[in-house]
Amino acid sequence: MGSLSINALKQFMRAIVDGPGFNRVLSKVNIVSASPGKVVCEMKVEEEHTNRGGTLHGGLTATLVDVISAVALLHTERAALGVSVDMNITYMNAAKLGEDVLITAQPTDYHSFA
Repeated sequence: MGSLSINALKQFMRAIVDGPGFNRVLSKVNIVSASPGKVVCEMKVEEEHTNRGGTLHGGLTATLVDVISAVALLHTERAALGVSVDMNITYMNAAKLGEDVLITAQPTDYHSFA
């Protein structure tokens, strides 16, 4: 089994955000590059993504980590989805309204999944 093409990854992401449910909040995320086991996305922080302080909402940050990591798992030799069972997010600076954020997902231990 091989990894999915970048076009297939983009189609998968589109299916996630076009379906019902919470993942619609990711509709502004664009995949900009993909190499085996690594996916890079970008998103402009808009009002719908912010908290009361006008910065990127922490819950959305967790969703970005969760979903984009799953997309990166699809772009490995296993080409299989996974689920997040433990996430630790360290905030270095707040992303403000109007700023562009770059999200890089590169799962490091995907070989050990059964």
